[in-house]
Amino acid sequence: MWITNKKIELASNALVVVAVAAEDDLMDYHVATFDVSGDESGFFVLWDDIGTILTVDEIEAYMPFEEFKQEF
Repeated sequence: MWITNKKIELASNALVVVAVAAEDDLMDYHVATFDVSGDESGFFVLWDDIGTILTVDEIEAYMPFEEFKQEF
């Protein structure tokens, strides 16, 4: 199930799939690692787009990778 709640309570280094709005009603999906910065704000480091970091507000939804694998 996609989680849209922006109050993310994931462990640091959690492996997730994130949905990012592309254009119109299209979504891009990326495998990412969730991490927490020194000020306790969370962010996602994309695996397939090296060097890209997205904040919680830049994603539409996320799903733990293990759940994603089971659904698809």
